Parts: sequence; structure tokens; C-alpha cells
Amino acid sequence: MRHLETVRRAFRPGEIRVLFVGESPPIKGVFFYRGDGKLVRFTMEGFGKAYKRSFRNYCDFLTFFRDIGCYLDDLSHRPINHLRDSKRREIRSRCVHSFARRLRELRPKAIICVMKGIAGEIEHALDRANLEHIPHYSLSFPGRRSRQYVNGLVKVLKKLQDEDIL
Repeated sequence: MRHLETVRRAFRPGEIRVLFVGESPPIKGVFFYRGDGKLVRFTMEGFGKAYKRSFRNYCDFLTFFRDIGCYLDDLSHRPINHLRDSKRREIRSRCVHSFARRLRELRPKAIICVMKGIAGEIEHALDRANLEHIPHYSLSFPGRRSRQYVNGLVKVLKKLQDEDIL
């Protein structure tokens, strides 16, 4: 898991304007910052629509993502998507304290939760970090609902542009 965090940190912007938050890196080895999987594919599509541009490849997108102040972190840095729902909820709950500590360090201007199932934990972490005032949004993970994710992301990105956060 350490190598994934090294890859993640390589794309950390100096100032985090919008923090995207997932549940955890997937157990299967795909990872957003390696350009693998549905989350990066559909996030890139949403950014392309919101910014009316195309990206040559995932590296081009991830560089743009970083350069405008976006960053993806996970509630848990260890994969939990393979666990039973009850165990996942337990681990999510245990991760709130450490995630709140990271939030205080990262100080994002807005948060986009990329999985509605963790929205409660993210709100709890925002409260613990005394950041409950920052705008935060929750989207459905782009599994079977990829169109819903892309459309929701475009709407949120445009709102953040209008508010001069992005």
C-alpha cells in the first residue's frame, strides 16, 4: 500500500482547492492515480465536459486535475471494498478520526465525496476537523451509475467554477 501512497503524493497540489474522497483504494489493484478503473475514467469525462476540453491520456488529465488544485484521498488507505458491508461500515467509522486529522492538514476549499455510502463519515470528519462550513457534495460511485456520476460531477464542477473555488 505504501507505493500507492507514493503515487498519490506525486499528484498532490500545493494548495488543495477541491478534495475528492473515496472509500478506499480497490482490492483488485486498480488505482485512480495510475489511471486505472472507472473512477478516473468517468472523472476525466466529467472534467472534459465541464471544462470543454479533451485529454490526450490519463497522465494529461491527472496533471490537469493536480494543476487546478484537485486531489483524491480515501477515507481508508487500505482496501476495504472486498469486505462484508457490516465490516466496511465498522472500518469506515474507525477511519473518521484519522481522516479528520488529514482534513485539518489539507484544508480544502470544497469536498466531493465520490461514494454516497461514505457521506456520513465525511460529514462527521468535517465536524471533527472544524471544517463543517466548507461546501461538500456527494455523488454516486460511477459503477452502474456512470452517467449519473458524470452528470452530477459536471454540475458540481460548474458550481465550484461559478463560486471561484475552481
